[in-house]
Amino acid sequence: MESTSHALDLELKLSVGRDRRTTFSRTFGPIFMKKLAHTSVSHCMSIPKSFWETYIKRPDGKFKFTFETVGIVWKVVVCSKNGHIRVTSGWPEYVRGNDIEVGHILKFECVRVRKSHFIVTISH
Repeated sequence: MESTSHALDLELKLSVGRDRRTTFSRTFGPIFMKKLAHTSVSHCMSIPKSFWETYIKRPDGKFKFTFETVGIVWKVVVCSKNGHIRVTSGWPEYVRGNDIEVGHILKFECVRVRKSHFIVTISH
């Protein structure tokens, strides 16, 4: 992945088919992937520090983000503190609303860094 100035105007999207199968297609923005463990499904999900520092570039604090899956937009809060970046508020609702389980792999594509918007794709 390149770190270029045009990346700031990209958006991140996640999509899941009705049959719960997902195919990963060509991406346009920076991505990271997570295979979810029990903690990620039940409480919060961490965002890789290297991704945050390279593409998001925000100081410690709480930030509003949106995750889009199958055309539905979910509001979440990302907390950054001492190098730990976690999706907290809104995450449990997102997990329940998308029937996410331990072992699922999520691909997060940042499509609009300035507006903090990700497209998320779920696969089994």
